[in-house]
Amino acid sequence: MCTLTGRLTIDALSWPRGLGTLCRSFGRPQAVRCLAPCPSHTTTGNMTDKKMDEIENLMEDLNVEDKDDDSKDKDESGKDTKEEPVGEEAEEEEEEEGLQWTADTIAQYILEKDLRNIIVMSGAGVSTSAGLPDFRSKGTGLYEQLQDLDVPYPEAVFDLDYLQTKPEAFYAVAKALWPGEFKPTPAHYFIKKLNDDGRLLRCYTQNIDGLEDLTGLPRDKCFHAHGNFRSAFCTKCYQNYKPEAIKPQVMAGEVPRCDCEGIIKPTIVFFGENLPEAFFPSVKRDFPKCDLLIVMGTSLVVHPFASLVTAVPPGVPRLLINNDRVGEGLGLFKDAKRDVHLDGKIDDRCIELAKGLGYEL
Repeated sequence: MCTLTGRLTIDALSWPRGLGTLCRSFGRPQAVRCLAPCPSHTTTGNMTDKKMDEIENLMEDLNVEDKDDDSKDKDESGKDTKEEPVGEEAEEEEEEEGLQWTADTIAQYILEKDLRNIIVMSGAGVSTSAGLPDFRSKGTGLYEQLQDLDVPYPEAVFDLDYLQTKPEAFYAVAKALWPGEFKPTPAHYFIKKLNDDGRLLRCYTQNIDGLEDLTGLPRDKCFHAHGNFRSAFCTKCYQNYKPEAIKPQVMAGEVPRCDCEGIIKPTIVFFGENLPEAFFPSVKRDFPKCDLLIVMGTSLVVHPFASLVTAVPPGVPRLLINNDRVGEGLGLFKDAKRDVHLDGKIDDRCIELAKGLGYEL
């Protein structure tokens, strides 16, 4: 049974509170299709009320903050009714206000609070030092490099309809990103060390390169929200394939096809496809427990993944390790005591954090 069926109009659909707005960068409606195809697979009609209710209930269960609602601490006259902290609580807030957040002080905070439910959200930026391009960096991003493929717009390479029209574009990218050609970065090993130390609850990654696996991080500790190359299937008859069966064709610059002539596609989530079926249940289990959210190497523009930054409990610190400060539209950095940006090279910052925690990368 499909997790989501139907067609979403991105510019018109109001996504449930807390999940933010679906990515508007495509400028046109996107089909929502199941990741694991099945006989009931469809791309017509509207999202069911039942499914929308399930997602809304999920975000309510997570107690997601409404970033646009500033009225909850005001009375009917508009006066601020928020209680001021007193005693030890006030002293703790004063200490945090005077604290300059650096890699060292963040590591100190992790140790002093003995954080054991850290969630990491990672994007393509954690893999660039391994030689993999990210998607949106000016001059070096994958989307700029795709201009030679004569695609109508960069995201078309990961569009299901365009795959059927010009599959060569996607498989040129698949050849460049295929696992086994690259090694993990210090950022990947930092995530592994957090887990070895009993501090990582889970890593949620947008990446399809599989570099987390190569560090030895247990597979159940990393959720590949946008899929990976571990399996493949025919987009016509849905026959399953092992990646080894299609790799020779991909490496030779060919489009792998099934006996039925359908295109064989890795289980990578394309734009318009639904995330893996286990995504929302996993989020529902993990994010209420989170005691520190580390976000690194992502531009936070692809939803619903990006909106997970709003799913941690109120007051839980959120650390962004990125060259650029992103996520302000999602409510990041409204609270300077809670949200921290460590800019610069991601590997350098992870090495500094690891050192403060007593890890060797």
